[in-house]
Amino acid sequence: MVFICAVVAARSDQAQCIRDIARHGAHRYATGHAGSMVGMAVGLAGYIVAGEGRETMEHSLALRGMSAMGLCLMIGLAWALSENRRCVRWPLVAWGVGLQFALGLLVLRTHAGRVFFEWVKAAFDLLTESSGRGAEFVFGNLSRVFILEQALTPGADGAMVPEAPFVVSAVVAFKVLPVIIFVAALAAMLQHLGVIQALVRAMAWLMRRTMKTSGAETFGTALLVFGGIESLSALRGYLKEMTRSELFTLMTAFLATIAASVMVAYATFGASPGHLLAASLMSAPAAIAVAKVLVPETETPPTSGNARVEIPLHSHNVFDAAAQGAGVGLNMALHVGAMLIVFVGLIYLFDKASVALTSRTIADLAGWMMRPFAWIMGVPWRDVPEVARLLAVKSVFNEFIAYSELQPIIADQAVSRRGITIATYALCGFANPGSLGIMIGGISALAPERRSEVAALSVKAFISGTLAAFMTACVAGVLISE
Repeated sequence: MVFICAVVAARSDQAQCIRDIARHGAHRYATGHAGSMVGMAVGLAGYIVAGEGRETMEHSLALRGMSAMGLCLMIGLAWALSENRRCVRWPLVAWGVGLQFALGLLVLRTHAGRVFFEWVKAAFDLLTESSGRGAEFVFGNLSRVFILEQALTPGADGAMVPEAPFVVSAVVAFKVLPVIIFVAALAAMLQHLGVIQALVRAMAWLMRRTMKTSGAETFGTALLVFGGIESLSALRGYLKEMTRSELFTLMTAFLATIAASVMVAYATFGASPGHLLAASLMSAPAAIAVAKVLVPETETPPTSGNARVEIPLHSHNVFDAAAQGAGVGLNMALHVGAMLIVFVGLIYLFDKASVALTSRTIADLAGWMMRPFAWIMGVPWRDVPEVARLLAVKSVFNEFIAYSELQPIIADQAVSRRGITIATYALCGFANPGSLGIMIGGISALAPERRSEVAALSVKAFISGTLAAFMTACVAGVLISE
C-alpha cells in the first residue's frame, strides 16, 4: 500500500491526492511501531511534495521527500524480516537514525562540512600521489596510461595485425592496488601512535552513550569504519562470549562499511572522497540500528555497562608498524586483484549466457530488481536504470567493480549530480558474495567455535548490511539539494 501511495505521489499531477497522503498517511498506515515510522514517512514525503503542487518528482524537494519515505521503508523492511519483532528497541533505532542525520547535517549542510570535504579531498589526493610515487619507482611507466603510435595485436583469425594508436593501461594493477598497500601501512603507523584508537574510542563513546549498546559491539563497529575484517583481532577475546545479537551487529557493520585502505582506491575512480568517508561514518550507527531490528538483543552482553575494550599493539616502533601494515595491505591488494580477475571473468561468462538466452546482460536483469530501491532512495527517475544497474553489480559481484563502472558515468555526466551522490553512498559497503566469504573465514579464524553460527547468519547479515548502506543513501538524499 505504501508503494502504491508513493507511485501516486510520484506520477499523479493531482496535488489534492498528495495532500490527502500528507494528511492521513501517519494515521492510515500506522500499524505498530514500524507502521508508525512508515506512516510518518509517507506523511513527511506527502507534505514536502504537496508544497510543489503540480511539479514533477524531478523537483529537488519532492525527491528529498521520496528519500525520507525510503528511509522509513528500509526500516520497515528490516522489521518485517526481524526474527523477534516484539523485542525491537525502537529508541535505539531512533538514535541510530538521529546520529546519521546529525553526521549528515554536519558534513553536507554546514560550512564546517564544506571545509571537511576540501580537507578530505586534499588528504586523499596527497595519499594517492604519495602511493603513486612509490608505485612508479617499482613499476616505472606501467603505473601510467600511455599510447603507442602502432603495435601488432592478434586479429580475429589469430594473425598479427597492426593497430594504431595502441593504448597501454595497467593502472588498476600498478597504481590503484598499490594505494591499498600504502594506506594500510600508513594506518598501521597511525595505530601504533594511538591516533586510530582515539578516533575509534570517540566514535564508540558517542554511539554507546546514545544507543546504549554494549562495549564490544560498539567498539567493533567503530573499528570497522577504519579497518577491515582483520581489525576484529582486537576483539578476539570477546567474540567467544558475545551474544547472538552482538555477533550479528559486528557482521552487519563489516558489510555496511568499507575499510579506509580501499576507500582511497575508490576515490581514484572519481567518487568524491568526502562522500565516501561520510558514507562509511554514517553507516556505522545505521548498521547497529538495522542489526538490532533484524536480530534484537534478548540476552545480557558480557561487556554491557562501563566495560572497556582496548586495541592490542603488536608493533615495536613506527617502522615495524609500517612493515606489518605493508604486509597486511599486500595480502589485501592481492586478494582484491584476484577477486577482480575472477568476478570480471564471471561477468563476461554469465553475460554471454544471459545474452544468448534473454538478449540482456546479468547486470541489466538484476538492475530491474534494484530499480524500486534506487527510486525510493530519491534518485531522479531518468537516472534510475543506470543507478539500479550499479547497485546490482555491487550486490551480485562487488563494490570495486561498481565504482570502476561509475567512473565513466561521472566523466560523461550520464547521470545527474544527485544520482551520482546517492549511488556513491549506496555502493559504499562490503555487502557482496565475496565479502561474505571473507567475513565467515575471518571471524571463524578468531572464534572457531562460532563458525556455524556466523555461517547461519551470513545471508541475513548481507541483507542487513545492504539495508544500512541504503539507509545512509536515503539520509544523503534527504539532505542534499542538488
